[in-house]
Amino acid sequence: MTKMEAIKILLNFVLKLQKGISISLEDGKFDISDINNFKDAFLQVPYVSVALPYIKGSFKDITMEELSELKLHFAKEFDLKDDKIENIIEESLSIGLALFSLVVKIKS
Repeated sequence: MTKMEAIKILLNFVLKLQKGISISLEDGKFDISDINNFKDAFLQVPYVSVALPYIKGSFKDITMEELSELKLHFAKEFDLKDDKIENIIEESLSIGLALFSLVVKIKS
């Protein structure tokens, strides 16, 4: 697995999780009936756990070309606005890494 493939997997998970949260909050209530909104994100978890070793510390070292590739890929897939996408990518990577780091700390 390449670093870019691993980063895309982590970004995909975080953005699908965010989408599930957004959809679930649209009606002003959050309950068990919203579980299906998280299915796509939950199905990514095994892939993220495999991808994490390829990412650790490396997302800060991505090139401008790699950043452009990520921006293009996720702008299309998640209909993200161009002026916000770089920040969304950076925050999503940080959130994803922090979340899985916490899981590892709790587990050990």
